[in-house]
Amino acid sequence: TRYQEEYSEDMKDQQQYRYNMENYFRDMQYQQDMLRAQVDYIANMTTARRDEIRLISQHKLAWQNFTTNEANYPDFAVDGIFTLSTDEAVNPVAVSGSLNTRNQVLMVDLGATFKIHTVKIWNRLSDRQGDAIGVYVYANHTLLGAMVEVKKMYSFRASDEVYSSNVYMKQSLESGLTALEIQ
Repeated sequence: TRYQEEYSEDMKDQQQYRYNMENYFRDMQYQQDMLRAQVDYIANMTTARRDEIRLISQHKLAWQNFTTNEANYPDFAVDGIFTLSTDEAVNPVAVSGSLNTRNQVLMVDLGATFKIHTVKIWNRLSDRQGDAIGVYVYANHTLLGAMVEVKKMYSFRASDEVYSSNVYMKQSLESGLTALEIQ
């Protein structure tokens, strides 16, 4: 009987130990699931915030290597003013260079590094729309595309892994460089 009592006590201890260990592992699994849910929540919020950024270029610093006159500053490319008017007093345009210059550049400093999804460039609406032909569009040093035909708006999609702190346009032909808006 003493042997049975010891055996019975050992079995109770083992059962209690097993019960405690099952509860411990269940609790650990619960904590792990909770942490996983928190990480997923943060990841989803980060993605949502990135998706909410629509127009990161607006009112950022803009620079061009040559301003043709006192009315065509690079800031006009990021001022957010866009109408369908061909009157450039109402709808100001950034102009760099002239018809016989090459390598004109218009750059927008985004102020921080962002994931670039799409760059849109609105061409001027006057008779000088052809100045856009020959322009290459970059995000940092990644070529996003080139303007090869006259359009009112050009849209360049970036690959999944393009992060940039600036966007710039470079004219490869002997022509001026103009932009109504860079988005």
